[in-house]
Amino acid sequence: MNRLKEHIFMIGFMGVGKTSTSRILSKKLGVKENDTDAMIVKQEKKSIAEIFADEGEEYFRKTECEVIKKAAEMKNVVIATGGGVVLNKQNIENLRKTGVIFLHGNLLPGESRFSEWQMRNRLCGIFAAAS
Repeated sequence: MNRLKEHIFMIGFMGVGKTSTSRILSKKLGVKENDTDAMIVKQEKKSIAEIFADEGEEYFRKTECEVIKKAAEMKNVVIATGGGVVLNKQNIENLRKTGVIFLHGNLLPGESRFSEWQMRNRLCGIFAAAS
């Protein structure tokens, strides 16, 4: 049974559980689930890390904005977003069109997620010095 009229965006820090939560919520609501990072990977035919390394953050954020705009047009879907989605004003405007759920928790919940988090943020230049 579909109990969702439009869509819901899941936002929050990287590694907080947006994708896992969107899968559970979509099953409970009887709707599809999607992930903007997965949409970007599919469109670009590269991993997020490869996009950052090859094209840079500016390119990634532009691509992310295009994907968020497409996702905002989807119906009956729960959509997990990347952790940096709120860095762009246009993304925020698209997110506000319907429901948004902000997940919060430990920024570094586990070693396996920390490694991905650390790598992606180094590629973004957030860490000035390598450990």
